[in-house]
Amino acid sequence: MKYDLNKMLEVAKSARDHAYAPYSQFPVGVCIFTEDGQYYGGCNVENSSYPQGQCAEPTAIGTMIASGSRKIVATLVLTDTETGVSPCGGCLQKLSEFTHPETDVLIANLSGLKMKKKFKDLFHGQFSEVFTQLKNIKPA
Repeated sequence: MKYDLNKMLEVAKSARDHAYAPYSQFPVGVCIFTEDGQYYGGCNVENSSYPQGQCAEPTAIGTMIASGSRKIVATLVLTDTETGVSPCGGCLQKLSEFTHPETDVLIANLSGLKMKKKFKDLFHGQFSEVFTQLKNIKPA
């Protein structure tokens, strides 16, 4: 299934407009497009206890899961920066649960798309279900 880039930009911008970023002043919007043809937006939600905040990607993932979708075809991250920004390492790990190596990661700013990468090119060797099976392995 192919995504509509303009729709993804629109969803991410709308989400970014609702970001709660009083501490960093760095609002981020995300749009996730799923294999069932749905678009889900997310924004960052900060907290005065900094580790308790949430990036935009997990906000969108939570909405996606709550709506019944499970497989991500593309993720777009929107910021007001010259080059756009990639998802952070923690968000890449969270996204990896629902993506595949060929999933598109789109990096955009308010002017439009700046970069398109495959998930595998941004994040490889992630912690996965394979490691949860290692508990039965005995040391040599």
